[in-house]
Amino acid sequence: MRGTFVPGGPTTDGLAISPLISRDGLSLHWLETDMRWTSDIGTIHRLSLDGSSRTTTRALLGHHASVENADGTLSWLGFDYETIDGVDWASDAIRTAPEGTVDGVAPTEEFSWFDAYAVDPWDPEPGEVLVSLGDGIEWTHSNSLMALDDTSFLVMSKRLDCLLKIDRATGTITWQLGGRYSDFIHPGGGSVWRSLVDNDLFSHAHLSHAWDGGMVVFDNGDWSDPEVSRAVEYAFDEDLRTVEEVWSYVEPAGGHTASMGDVKRLPGGNTVIAWSGLGYVSEVTPDGTVVWELRTTDRGSFGRIAFLPVF
Repeated sequence: MRGTFVPGGPTTDGLAISPLISRDGLSLHWLETDMRWTSDIGTIHRLSLDGSSRTTTRALLGHHASVENADGTLSWLGFDYETIDGVDWASDAIRTAPEGTVDGVAPTEEFSWFDAYAVDPWDPEPGEVLVSLGDGIEWTHSNSLMALDDTSFLVMSKRLDCLLKIDRATGTITWQLGGRYSDFIHPGGGSVWRSLVDNDLFSHAHLSHAWDGGMVVFDNGDWSDPEVSRAVEYAFDEDLRTVEEVWSYVEPAGGHTASMGDVKRLPGGNTVIAWSGLGYVSEVTPDGTVVWELRTTDRGSFGRIAFLPVF
């Protein structure tokens, strides 16, 4: 295995998560946030691969994921709060701002679960630990954000076991894949999700790679039986609203990680998997043969991964 070191640096007050290669391939950008959920320090950093330049953008209440848009703006997942019928709820919004925006400048809110979702909030996992900056029952716990093109976002909710496609022009939901109110079914008919413990797709998953009609997902497997994490590929038809599993790779030792995790499909067809809390990254072939592994004793160091072509 060969590697190339590029310039980097320590994070400041939080953890660097969700690294992405810029659209022009010349820089790396990531969201830095306080994963202890004690303060709002959300900041998106961009570092050129040659180390010559660095920018920072304030990401209000940011957490988990950010993306670069074609117009030069940056979008991120941010906490959102509402009180409904006397009950305090915590959810998420997608916020956007020009790169370089400083603290005190309000971002544009492009989507809010509270505004766009047709059903009132409910507690999907009573008794589970909350991980939000504010008080309230955490409803959605969105953990993944993708910009498919200039017109739509994909956002994944861990607690609701679903993926939403968002129309950027209107802030409305185009469709929901998975979860209690899934618009997608099996190709032969039948629900793909019946409950937290009776689910044919993914359980509390993370997503960062999707394409027209397909995606690879890190299925944490929090409510699966057995409780095992895996990488999964799904094929879906947006017109017919069908979805099916077409490939999977289960953690060989039957391991499980409840936090983070990531999967990327490489140009040659292999798959790179970040096993997060299990402390390693692996590349596997379509038949499940391990090409290489990178292991560390720090079992939380691999949250997201980004493919960087040789340069």
